[in-house]
Amino acid sequence: MTVNIGDIGFYLPEQQAIDLSDADSWDDTTTTDYTAATERKGKDFYIYACDDSGALTLLLSANSTHPNGYGDTNSRKIGGFHCLCADVGTISGHTLSELLHGRGYPPGIGLGSQTPARVRSGGDGLQ
Repeated sequence: MTVNIGDIGFYLPEQQAIDLSDADSWDDTTTTDYTAATERKGKDFYIYACDDSGALTLLLSANSTHPNGYGDTNSRKIGGFHCLCADVGTISGHTLSELLHGRGYPPGIGLGSQTPARVRSGGDGLQ
């Protein structure tokens, strides 16, 4: 994936894992701790590519404009996703069977044509 942030081009040569339960994946966990699945249930989140002093960092945020600590010149929204509001339960033969609340909803992941992340099946994160 390539992304321009401000006047700088960044290249991400391979898919990256983003763990929803890891505080380092989020722009801010002090107001609401989104590492906890119960805090994510039924909410929309956004994926940002950020220029962190010349290094490309992928961050998750509940903020739809830019992640906390970043602005228009050093971040770019590259995707978004919705987290399940309730446990799915068992649905015979269905790909969403057994997913739990607060997980990224696979059909709801919106990313560019060169996907920098994907939902880890049944996992607590994006990959």
